[in-house]
Amino acid sequence: MDPGARTPEELETLLEDAFMLHDHQALAQLFQPGAMLMVGGGLPEARGCRQIAQVVTELWDSQRLYVADPDGSFRLATPPWC
Repeated sequence: MDPGARTPEELETLLEDAFMLHDHQALAQLFQPGAMLMVGGGLPEARGCRQIAQVVTELWDSQRLYVADPDGSFRLATPPWC
């Protein structure tokens, strides 16, 4: 997976792919050291690669899916089988 994105749409696609595939390495390559991730769903914002990795692992462990909204914002959804 190419770690770079030239547009927000490309970044959205790369982030969703890495999340859905549970690809730790690809996900980590998408964030700069001082990055911040806000996911909602009762989880605090994550700052920096270590916290982002921790939040993403919590999401995977809770079997939440990452879904990109058409307006470019992100949201999380629980799988329909839960």
